Amino acid sequence: MIKNGFAYLILGENNLRLKKIQTSNQRFVVFKLETSSQQIGFNTALIFFKNIKVQCLLLTEKSEILSHEQLFLSKALDEFGVVGKIHQNTITSSEGMAPLFLIALNNKTIYTYSLLLSNTGEMLFLNSGKKKIDKNRLNIKNIGNYINLAINNHHKYRYQLNNYIGLYFKSSPDIEYEYKLNLPNTTDIWQIQQYFVRSLRQGKIPGYALNLLRGITRWTFENYLFEIVAPKKERGYISFIRTPNNNYIIKHKIYNKDRLKRIELRTRDVKIRGSFEDYLKEKYPGFLFKEYPMFIRQFYGFVMDSLDSGNNFGFTVDRNYIKGSNYPNLIQLEIEYYNSLKLTGPNNFYKELAQVTDIYKKHLTLLNIPFESTFYSKLSYLKDCARNKKCPTRIFSS
Repeated sequence: MIKNGFAYLILGENNLRLKKIQTSNQRFVVFKLETSSQQIGFNTALIFFKNIKVQCLLLTEKSEILSHEQLFLSKALDEFGVVGKIHQNTITSSEGMAPLFLIALNNKTIYTYSLLLSNTGEMLFLNSGKKKIDKNRLNIKNIGNYINLAINNHHKYRYQLNNYIGLYFKSSPDIEYEYKLNLPNTTDIWQIQQYFVRSLRQGKIPGYALNLLRGITRWTFENYLFEIVAPKKERGYISFIRTPNNNYIIKHKIYNKDRLKRIELRTRDVKIRGSFEDYLKEKYPGFLFKEYPMFIRQFYGFVMDSLDSGNNFGFTVDRNYIKGSNYPNLIQLEIEYYNSLKLTGPNNFYKELAQVTDIYKKHLTLLNIPFESTFYSKLSYLKDCARNKKCPTRIFSS
């Protein structure tokens, strides 16, 4: 994380995202930000602009400071055209002045970032490149050179940076990596989720931020699970999750025991015309299934982004109970590798996933909430219910 000193937020004509134009042909607005009030990592940066007063500099085509003043960053970014209204005689542009780049310094290295997306109060930037310099400070007199560096770095990857959704990727999309923490039956899953969201927003989990695209998710759904007993190499389960349009999400998980790494094949919006048994017999001939009672899963979740590595991790806290049974609820906190956001470099997330899980363990300990580290699956929960004669089961072949 970059914490000491200042960073420069650059506003300019939006067409700079599309074609390379040197600063000698452009005017810019520059906001000087204290890095200690932001979340600037070596891969991604999250800039907060609510209630933050900053120095605003207007630059001529020769990168000379035309004027400067103190103003609230939110006023400049939220109110359309406010910079142009304040300085009508100095800035005129058919394109308008839009946030483009972020420039920061750490250990005599300049890091440039390009804007990916924003919402009310936050902007997400992705690192586009870096360059070593002689001094460990940014000089406003050299701002034109810094902006040119940001423009050049952006244009090396402009198609990716201008279409940010395509930058998100997942190593081995059909493999799930997930740690689980079993929590007491009395756990309030909403309060647990809120605690960790607040901790992320308040910077109490350094180096990580709440994912802007996902936000906070909430689900309560019916889950119909069928264990795959045979063939042996296909052992695991297939579950049917009913969606609001009365179609189904079908999850096919393949694993021979509860573990960190499992194959997960997922199909969405499937229409089931007959029974689940009919569907399984048609799609999976030669399989032996064991049917368990339907259970309800209620959960809250979010994704947290690593600002230094670009790896993103899913957080889910859920309550599971078997309809019509007095078998105890299962309450779990699940931490999984979700996806990555980066332009270059290897995608190593295994060690970091374990480190993130340890972070959650430490916070639960601070909250005096006991937990059990496990890979305990929903299938094992249903098996234990059946073993205790609280859940009927049925075996059939396809």
